[in-house]
Amino acid sequence: LGDIAGFSGLDSRDVLDFAGIDRTTVSRRKASGSALPQEAAVKALQITDLLTQATEVFGSPAAARTEERRLRPARTTDTPLKRARTPWGMSKVQSMLVALRYGAAA
Repeated sequence: LGDIAGFSGLDSRDVLDFAGIDRTTVSRRKASGSALPQEAAVKALQITDLLTQATEVFGSPAAARTEERRLRPARTTDTPLKRARTPWGMSKVQSMLVALRYGAAA
């Protein structure tokens, strides 16, 4: 999860929140050599896929972070990453990225 945050430039807290795991649990599991819980591992793969798609659309992780404001719904503070925590939200964010990639209005 730290690698995901480092590559994407996201705050590690945002990545941990997305994965549904806290820093203490990660530290404890790392120290004991335990793997992430399955749900957190699945979420890590999902965020990696989403960040890869955003990077492909915007050209770089830095540009994706800058442009994410375009994907925010009007009058809300929800970021695309927050919206993507649910299956429905993930689908909506991915649909917006596809629309942006192929020139359609999101």
